[in-house]
Amino acid sequence: MLDMSFAHPGAAGEVLGSAAEARLQTLQASSEGAAMGAAADAAAAATGAAAAAAASPKSAARRALSLATDAAIVAGLCAAAAGGYLYARHPLAEVEAMLADARERAGYAAEDRRRAAAELEAARALEAEAAAAAAAALAAAAEAQEGRGRKSGGGLFGKRRAASKQQQQQQQQQAPPPPPPPPSPTDAAADAPATAGSAPAKAQAWLLERYLSLARPLDAKVREYADPPCDRLLPDLPPEHQGRVKTLVVDLEGVLTHKAWSRGRGWSVYKRPGASEFLRAAAQYYEVVVYTSEPNLYADPVINRLDPERQCVAYRLYRQDTQYTPGTGAHVRDLSKLNRDLSQVLLLACDPQAWAFQPDNALKLRPWHGPGGEAGGGGGGEQQQQPPPPGGGEASKSSAAAAAANGTKQPDTTLLDLIPFLQMVATKGVADVRDVVRAYDGEPDVAAAFRRRMARLAARKQQQQQQQQQPPRAQQAAMAGR
Repeated sequence: MLDMSFAHPGAAGEVLGSAAEARLQTLQASSEGAAMGAAADAAAAATGAAAAAAASPKSAARRALSLATDAAIVAGLCAAAAGGYLYARHPLAEVEAMLADARERAGYAAEDRRRAAAELEAARALEAEAAAAAAAALAAAAEAQEGRGRKSGGGLFGKRRAASKQQQQQQQQQAPPPPPPPPSPTDAAADAPATAGSAPAKAQAWLLERYLSLARPLDAKVREYADPPCDRLLPDLPPEHQGRVKTLVVDLEGVLTHKAWSRGRGWSVYKRPGASEFLRAAAQYYEVVVYTSEPNLYADPVINRLDPERQCVAYRLYRQDTQYTPGTGAHVRDLSKLNRDLSQVLLLACDPQAWAFQPDNALKLRPWHGPGGEAGGGGGGEQQQQPPPPGGGEASKSSAAAAAANGTKQPDTTLLDLIPFLQMVATKGVADVRDVVRAYDGEPDVAAAFRRRMARLAARKQQQQQQQQQPPRAQQAAMAGR
């Protein structure tokens, strides 16, 4: 019984053997799987390495192309910035002078002179050929006419013509040949030996040529907006007014009006005291032109308020009629485009940019800053005042004295005080208004300076009259003493 409860040693060996075989098979399967995985990994790694090796030239090319594109963009931006700076700071005429100097230093000037000499020689040859053809045509016409004359005129006249023709030919043969023409400076410059230029000068010349090839079309397009629309902004002056009527050019902002912005009212335009009266008085002696840097959509309603009957302002010029300077951004009043003699043109302005081209024609005023302004006086915007008498400024002086006595702010009477001065310039036969402007240049108040000079002149005349009256009185006193 006891022996039957245990397994036979042979059965145990069989059980252990089957387990070992299963374990061995499992190990074999796992080893085969690992080998297959390693082989697959190795194959994948080889495939990836081959693909990377095949793709490495393409990626390098892409990177090189990307870097080249970035470099080209940066170089283009730098070139555009440099070109913009050069265009803003230096006019094309100055750049062309720089190019001529660079070509001279680079040795290109001799080649340019030779090319110009060749073109001149070709033009001379064409002119000579044309002259020879014209001479041949004239000779043929003369021979034809002579043949017709011989047929119709008889033998005597024909013999006389033949003799005169033979005599002219003999004189031409006996005459010495004309001396050769002296060599022109262009020919002499063309014969000059070319000098080798430096590499920096050649590079500078090349860069300036490229710049000018791009800047000239751009400048032509800019000039369409910067230059006035035409060279004659005003029509011709009538013949009966030429040499007799002067032209008074008046700026709008700071002289006749002032615009200001406030949070409560927005933009407001204030009329300077005496502006309408000033225009009416000036129109009696001058051709009045309002020349402003404002657009016409703004300026026209303002001028209509200043001149409601359209009888004072003869012409109106706006922003599109000014000369725009890209370097400073200023709108300059170019008086040379007015189609008027500059010796008879007087400009009233307060902005230095307005008279930048013709400062000798500008009567420089202090700007008016509206009601409550500091420079140029204060005064209410729509205040109406009567112009002073031709003697000059007594009413304005009395109003100023009354304002000072009452402790109020002195009203602005600049325009009214200028009327006697403008009357004197228009009626006293001033040949050149620029002489008058130079005489008052630097005066902060032209009207006050004019009053002082007129007062000194009146005092001098009175003193001379008194001196002329003194000798008779002395003689009368001497006779009374006798």
